[in-house]
Amino acid sequence: MKKNFNYILLIFMVSFNLRLGISSVSPLITVIKKDLALTNFQASLLTSIPVICMGIFAFCVIFFEQKFGKKSSIFLLLLLLGISTLSRGLFTNYFYLLFTAFIIGFCVAIIGPLLSGFIKQEFPENSGLLIGVYSLAMGLGSTFASGFALFLADYFDGGWNKSLAIWGSLSLISAIFWKNKISDDTPSSIMPVNQKIRLP
Repeated sequence: MKKNFNYILLIFMVSFNLRLGISSVSPLITVIKKDLALTNFQASLLTSIPVICMGIFAFCVIFFEQKFGKKSSIFLLLLLLGISTLSRGLFTNYFYLLFTAFIIGFCVAIIGPLLSGFIKQEFPENSGLLIGVYSLAMGLGSTFASGFALFLADYFDGGWNKSLAIWGSLSLISAIFWKNKISDDTPSSIMPVNQKIRLP
């Protein structure tokens, strides 16, 4: 039962990260626009590029799954997501923000379908429950990121870039937990597919 709960927690942690780097931007867009002297169009790209990437790069899921496997791909992309998000704290450059928005959108575009496929493959009898956990965690992550963005910017004395960056630490923590708790890519390596997951 404890093991099953750990898997649910891992799926929650990974899913929680999938909207942090996107939703944290919108509440700060006015501050960023003023600080960097951006036009409305330039500012809008900071939130629209990740969404566009999620559509464009969905086809890369097959490549990553065949090249690295679902589990290893999720780990690697979580690392990239965390590093790119954290690096926002080092720069206040518009084009670097665009670059990280692109990377974040790319990572999310692939992690989401991989995680969904991982759930359905490893836990077919409980996929509905875990897809619900996946969706709930994404929604909560989005809410937390948008809700705390301005507070964190004030906490860092107007450092909106640090407010954007801090969410990357959660991605790196999740990547470490995922790597330590999820075994390598082997068929049904986590548990027998006929074993049900039950909430504690």
